[in-house]
Amino acid sequence: MGDYNAEFMSSGAAAEEKNVAAVLPLIVAELGAPPSTLVDAGCAAGGWVREFVKAGIDAVGYDGPWAERHLVIPRDRFIPHNLERPLPIDSRYEMAVSIEVAEHLSPKRGPGFVADLCALSDVVLFSAALPGQSGTHHINPRWQ
Repeated sequence: MGDYNAEFMSSGAAAEEKNVAAVLPLIVAELGAPPSTLVDAGCAAGGWVREFVKAGIDAVGYDGPWAERHLVIPRDRFIPHNLERPLPIDSRYEMAVSIEVAEHLSPKRGPGFVADLCALSDVVLFSAALPGQSGTHHINPRWQ
């Protein structure tokens, strides 16, 4: 996808370590322990996956095949998949994560994407852009 170039992929890399360091204690406080398994739907280069793995969590990520050339995680932790299509639900995870992804998907795909996340895990960490929020290729921003 043309909008997701090397600059886009690397723009969040510096913040990922800080973001996961801030979010993980909140997850642990809510769940009582870190999840042992985790899937990141829309992982881009895999920065959040990388940080969760550093924290001892068995994490994998899904994103489009276009992300493969920018990966910061081993290829065996990356599952290439067009997120406009239903996610394969062949595994269940203790937690599913999708951070700032759904706004990049078509409005038609949004409800199915959320259903996929709920099928992957009973615990979902989700955020997406709101209407008016600036960003690259925001075609489906929605209110909570």
